[in-house]
Amino acid sequence: MIDHEEKKTLITNDTRMGEAEHRTLIEDSGIIVTPEKLKELAKLARERKLEFDVIACAGMSYQRALRIRELRSKLSWRGVALETYAEWGADALWEPPTNQLAGMALCEAAAHVLSEDPQKFPWQAMQ
Repeated sequence: MIDHEEKKTLITNDTRMGEAEHRTLIEDSGIIVTPEKLKELAKLARERKLEFDVIACAGMSYQRALRIRELRSKLSWRGVALETYAEWGADALWEPPTNQLAGMALCEAAAHVLSEDPQKFPWQAMQ
């Protein structure tokens, strides 16, 4: 018997993504992509992330870095992007406000300003 019910998988490296956020992303209707399309999307994401890196570095101050570290202790990259979007006002040059790549760039820029490793605690949850 063939199970026609497709199971959706979400692969993320966000160590602070909560169950509710994970469920929402899984339950949203998505698209099925070919390996070629996935490679194309990954290339576009890398390019967009570089743009966000520039935005995050240009807008980062020591105080903002401390605030982003505080946010990251509780929130996913999307959550950090959303809260920072509201706080930065005109300096928040990303869309949508919950952009995961923007959140990643913000956390990396903040970690560097604070001379911390963005791949270690407190930027990544201890596993």
